Amino acid sequence: MKKVFLSLLLIAAFTIPLTSSLLNAAELMTESSVSVIFFMPIGNSLDPFIQMCEKGIHVSAALFPGLKIARVYPYSDDYVHEYIKFAAMRGHEYIVGIGSYYAGAFDKIADEFPNKNFIVIDGKSSKKNVKSVIFNNKEAGVLAGAAAGILTSNNKIGFIGGRETGIIFDFEKGFAEGIKKHNKKAELTVKYISKGNDGYTNQKAGFEIADAMYKNGADIIFAAAGASGLGSIEAARLNKKMIIGVDADQDELARGIVMTSIIKRLDTSIVNLLQSIATAKYDCKETVYNLANVGFALSNFTYSKNKIGKEKLDKIYDELFNLKKKYEYSERSKLQDPSDNDSTKSRRGKYKPGQIFRK
Repeated sequence: MKKVFLSLLLIAAFTIPLTSSLLNAAELMTESSVSVIFFMPIGNSLDPFIQMCEKGIHVSAALFPGLKIARVYPYSDDYVHEYIKFAAMRGHEYIVGIGSYYAGAFDKIADEFPNKNFIVIDGKSSKKNVKSVIFNNKEAGVLAGAAAGILTSNNKIGFIGGRETGIIFDFEKGFAEGIKKHNKKAELTVKYISKGNDGYTNQKAGFEIADAMYKNGADIIFAAAGASGLGSIEAARLNKKMIIGVDADQDELARGIVMTSIIKRLDTSIVNLLQSIATAKYDCKETVYNLANVGFALSNFTYSKNKIGKEKLDKIYDELFNLKKKYEYSERSKLQDPSDNDSTKSRRGKYKPGQIFRK
């Protein structure tokens, strides 16, 4: 059996500066000895997806000091359910897996531990006792496609996917839809790096695929490929072409080359989750993040707004507004908590998606 090596790091202390309001908010939290263990995304620290998760854990540890937080970094998803099972046996009350592949792992063992709380972030479990925290990646793809369709000057656009999996397929479908809405003449070229998780860590492949696309005429690319996308950004810089960042704000990595970034608020989802645990308001109901509730956001065009110009920039912002309005009342736009509309029941915590903290 192929061994999966794990490294475990307990979060003992953090040194980030906190405002007085955050400190006061943290003091109001119910202190407890509740143990939460995170099985982190498979990849490396350069992956913007992982960076956003780390940010959420970092902030949560400061806001909710009563929680005992641990992290596990797997090198592979092979047999990871065995290590999750071990964590459940060791007494961790809340076991969180970040990445769609953890849904299958939880499904294998959830019935053995009916008193444990399993949570998968950016994935959907088939078990009722596993909480699914879902991001509507297709909507994010639509926004990225709209931006690409507006920004392209020669109607040749590229999409690079890290892994052939449902989440990235959703990005691709949305991207194609967004392009078509704003530019019916545009041609889209699609390429995937791998069928496995190595597709998120192969910067060389990300560079080579993007470089080939640019040399074949593409003037803008969207790479939903984790750390592999860093190679695509380097190809954009060398070819002096445009690219759209993903997951985190990547505009700084190649100023004026990364035109904008589709920021996935994984940090918000983690802080929301841990706030519900710290305040004893956790439940297993599915939570959905999308454009309407700020599950995704655009970067600020800090280094590209002059290059883009006001007319195109306004079009992109108009499309963001229209998409938020379109999905505001859709089935996947709300947190799907009936108590939000029932005055006879206690409401969820005051923490809202897209905010750092509200007292």
